Amino acid sequence: MNDLDNNSRRVLLIIAAAAVIALTLGFSITRLFGENDPAVSADSPPSPANGTDVVGLLPNSEDELRQAVAVAEEFTAVFLSGDDQRAGELATPGYADMLAAGGAAPPVLGEEVPPSAADVEVAAEVTGIRDLAADSVTYLVRADVTAPDAGEQRFEYAVNLARSDGAWLVNGFQDAALGDAGAV
Repeated sequence: MNDLDNNSRRVLLIIAAAAVIALTLGFSITRLFGENDPAVSADSPPSPANGTDVVGLLPNSEDELRQAVAVAEEFTAVFLSGDDQRAGELATPGYADMLAAGGAAPPVLGEEVPPSAADVEVAAEVTGIRDLAADSVTYLVRADVTAPDAGEQRFEYAVNLARSDGAWLVNGFQDAALGDAGAV
């Protein structure tokens, strides 16, 4: 009787193994060669990513974004070099008033404030986009500030721009780390 139990167990194990192998092969074959591939299904709607230019999905044209980049870089350079008049021209009226009152110095986290003088050289470059909407954009701008006494220092700023009468104007300027999640 013991041999009969062992034989029936072996038969059941062989049948179970054969069933698992058959199911695995069947599933693999239908996945590899099946006609029910969801990527090719006639019922699926066309994806906007298939053959669509990503820039076309943005709320602003590439030229508009380039204009905003130029304003962000120029504002950063003139603001840090002390050209208050030009900085005011590149700002929205309300923000220009804050600049004129002297209350709009960019808050800086954990780094000393860059010197602001006429003999300071500033090289500003947009390094990324933090936020983008139809009439506003926030760029991340890296500023390399060279002063005769202090040498070269690097700062990162977030420059908020708003479109007003077809032109991009700055309406906010702050240390880039202030808007980052986890900034201390």
